[in-house]
Amino acid sequence: MSREESCLLWVAIGLYFLAAVLLALFAARTEGAETDDLWAAVCWKESRGNAQAVGDGGLAVGIAQIHPICVADTNRICRLLGLADRFTLADRLSPKRSRRIFDIYTSFYALRWRLRSGRGEAPLSILARIWNGGPDGPEDAAALAYWHRVRGHLAAIRKAKKPLTPVVPAHREGLVKRRP
Repeated sequence: MSREESCLLWVAIGLYFLAAVLLALFAARTEGAETDDLWAAVCWKESRGNAQAVGDGGLAVGIAQIHPICVADTNRICRLLGLADRFTLADRLSPKRSRRIFDIYTSFYALRWRLRSGRGEAPLSILARIWNGGPDGPEDAAALAYWHRVRGHLAAIRKAKKPLTPVVPAHREGLVKRRP
């Protein structure tokens, strides 16, 4: 093996390792109840939960109002990270595929935000702003206004999950007598 081939091999190994690390960091943010709640709030804000919704002059389609550029960018991200996922414009009509696009897109750019800002994990506000404003959403004033609207839906979703009345032991309500 020549010196050039050896160098190319080490570069390839390094890139493979870097992609594996980025993929691990990237995948960590897309799971959990917090992100599920954000997804629900975004879907309510974008389409009132209508998977067949069409807006923005026909460009935004589906439950999350996904534009063609977002599908193309998500496919680019998948190729870059070595993910097997590929999306079509028709996938915007599938809530499940739309969620996957949302997760890949927001997680990738959240990682970029994290590396640029030097901060830890991106908060939900950053994910929502990325979804609305694209890669530069965290710095976009319009995306900040979008986050405030999504945050209102998020609060309602979280409130609906909590019991409406506090759980009180039956003996404190006088329903059950305690034995002495």
